[in-house]
This record gives sequence, C-alpha cells and structure tokens, in this order.
Amino acid sequence: DMIEEINLARPGDGGANFGWPIMEGTQPYDGGPTAGLTAPVAEYRHGPGAREGESVTGGHVYRGPLESLRGEYVFADFVNPNVWSVASSRLLPTSTFPSSEFRIRTDFVPNAGTIDNVVSFGVDSANNLYIVDFDGDVFVIEPTPGALATAASVAAPQRVHVEAASLVLAGLRGGMGGR
Repeated sequence: DMIEEINLARPGDGGANFGWPIMEGTQPYDGGPTAGLTAPVAEYRHGPGAREGESVTGGHVYRGPLESLRGEYVFADFVNPNVWSVASSRLLPTSTFPSSEFRIRTDFVPNAGTIDNVVSFGVDSANNLYIVDFDGDVFVIEPTPGALATAASVAAPQRVHVEAASLVLAGLRGGMGGR
C-alpha cells in the first residue's frame, strides 16, 4: 500500500468500479484488466510529509458561512495530522488532482485540544463544518469572531461539547470539554 485515493460518486454513478485491488490510485497494484475502471479524482502518497499520509478520511464540500472556504472539499489523513482542502470544482471524473496542489489547512488550529487523528467530518443544519477526532474531540470551523463571513480568516476551530451541541455524530458521547 503506497497511495491513498479520493473517489467521486455522484447520483447516477451507481456501479462505478474504482479498481481495487487492480489499481491503487492511478498506479497498478495486483494487476488485471483496467478497462472500465473509474480513476480517483485525487490521490496522495504514503509518507510523513505535509501532502502525504497513511489513511484518508473523506470529508465534505464546505457550504457554510465562511465565503473564502465555500466550495472547498475538506478532508484529512487519520494517521498524520494533515487537513487539506481542494476546490470541489477541480475534482473531475476525467482527471486525478495531484497532492502537490492540496491546500494545507494551517489555519485550522484549534483553540483547545489537537486535531491529529481525524475520524469523521459532519455538517449541521446551518452548514457549519465539524471535524471529529479519534480522542473524542469535536471541532467546528467558523469565521473569526467580529470578521465578515467574506473575510479570508478562519477562526481557531472551536472544540465543542457533543452533548451541548445540537448534532448527532455516530454515537459519540461525553468527555470532550466545553466550548
């Protein structure tokens, strides 16, 4: 295993064959016929670098109040503490987006806790993006307080207490600390 991939499955794409184990990303893996396989829309190599990792955690296209992030597909690596985004308009079924162009989300530094083992993403009814970490922390991405939603600045992701937040995330419970 040397590559992590992101695949695009749209309504009507049922039956797409993403190629495992014949292919790993765009690279041959176990071999076999490649006709009819659907290539990934993005991929990255295994490693410790800023645009590398070991296990992709799929994300969401951001549709929340922060205009500068709107339309970005936000995703992460579970093993390495990397969170990235890519303009969703650039993720096309006809090409594979290179990791060299991933936007490293260095602005996603929380006010408390650490985003280091992302297991899931979620959104609420206001389209705010939540990041769920393996240790139980849940973070919300919001504009910098006092800044316009059109500003390019992202506030420190706020750690939220799951029981106090009006959201349900796959049965996570307690122990996360206050917001």
